[in-house]
Amino acid sequence: MDKNRVLELVSLGEKIHVLYVEDNDSVRDATGAILKKFFKNLHIGIDGQEGLKKFEENSINLVITDINMPKMDGITMAGKIKEINKNVAFIIISAHNEVGFIKKSEEIGIYTYLYKPIDLSILVDTLLDTIKEMQSNKALEYEGS
Repeated sequence: MDKNRVLELVSLGEKIHVLYVEDNDSVRDATGAILKKFFKNLHIGIDGQEGLKKFEENSINLVITDINMPKMDGITMAGKIKEINKNVAFIIISAHNEVGFIKKSEEIGIYTYLYKPIDLSILVDTLLDTIKEMQSNKALEYEGS
């Protein structure tokens, strides 16, 4: 893994408000601990319903979510969030190549996916690429701006 890319992510991560939604306790704890190293403002939800509530209560720029969850799946949550703010970036995490969910996510404008188990260097690259795309689209609102 490229140390410079990690340092760049940590630097950019100070300005990003991230929502991470995952229903599996052990995956949520492990991935959440990694994400906390990159993002100062990390909010964590246990399912789509709680994720949507946390989104509504916080100024979120980036949502990282599992697909299959109880109460509300990640794609339904993403659709509701996109209705509130179409500029929010998403990274979908899935254990499988779930064609139906992927098709639905693309219909609402989500094209970034990670597959479990998550490889740390791929996670870093995906996060950096997503944040840079947010910057180029001027979809990223920095704190204090």
